Amino acid sequence: MAVVKHDEKVEKLTTLQKLLDQEEIWHSDPDKAKRLHRQQSLLERETGELTVLHSQLNNAKELLELALEEGDYDTELIGPVVTELREHEAELDEMQLLALFGDGDDRDCYLEIKSGMGGLDSMKFVDTLVGMYTGFAEENGWQVDVLELDDDGVTRQATLKFTGERAFGWLKTERGIHRFVHWNKKGGGGAARQTCFVGVHVIPEVGELGAKVELQTGDLKIETMRASGAGGQHVNKRATAVRITHKPTGVSVRCEQERELHINKGLALERLQAKLQAMNDEEVAQKKAALHETGTIINWGSEYIRSYILDTKLISDSRCGYKSTKVDQFLSGEELLGKCVTAHLLKQVEMQPD
Repeated sequence: MAVVKHDEKVEKLTTLQKLLDQEEIWHSDPDKAKRLHRQQSLLERETGELTVLHSQLNNAKELLELALEEGDYDTELIGPVVTELREHEAELDEMQLLALFGDGDDRDCYLEIKSGMGGLDSMKFVDTLVGMYTGFAEENGWQVDVLELDDDGVTRQATLKFTGERAFGWLKTERGIHRFVHWNKKGGGGAARQTCFVGVHVIPEVGELGAKVELQTGDLKIETMRASGAGGQHVNKRATAVRITHKPTGVSVRCEQERELHINKGLALERLQAKLQAMNDEEVAQKKAALHETGTIINWGSEYIRSYILDTKLISDSRCGYKSTKVDQFLSGEELLGKCVTAHLLKQVEMQPD
């Protein structure tokens, strides 16, 4: 089990407090200041809860030790102490869960979902994953913004932004290939078992305490277009969607969330910067190949992280061994997805060297 990192949290809180005490940051970059303030509030709450819990556990421990030393095994005295200790078990488990998250996990993030092998069925499961992650975000009280929906009757690719406590920490484990197995009905009343693949890529928002990748105007190719959406009276009459390509790397992003072009352009620039920063961070960590999933062939030759076997009602995570037969609940984004992610995080901790 992970160790509760109280001292590390206090140290980080102190660093944030010093930064936010400087008036300059509130004038020069108010958005950054607000995000840092959100991190500060989260750490203040957690360190406060840890301090209170530590005090309560110590008091209960001292009472229990005193009773045992005096040979007083009266259940009227010991019973309430044992009950209190058991009540704190759930709080301690929650604190240990939070300890599984590392530096940078408290950031917001972007989630890119792309159809792979499986044709129209694969595109259908893009929508399935959009619904699953949106439901999971709602369960956690996060904000979800749809930045891109490559939709021409079916969804080939979707990009979502998640804003909330530890959004990246929870969703980073979802990066990889997701495998769907189902029965596909054919003409004449027949059916065949079919396997489809969907790729998921998770990109953290640019960190606040590190250097950002600088975007040079000459390196950007900016294209505008009409946003996809309903036809008829709702059809877009003007170009409000934007695609920005970083020419040196070929990395491209598209945004059509808002009705105003300049707002979509700003959001696209933020996302492009986040993708380039993530690529740079991965390169430093010698994991550059993992960042090019958009170019990865999503098919039988790909190693998938989780299978959704819809005909026999089974969810199976190949990394941590998590299994569930409650497929509908899992795909709705209820607590089952959280349990699967927790199991994977615990597995990662177990694999770390002492």
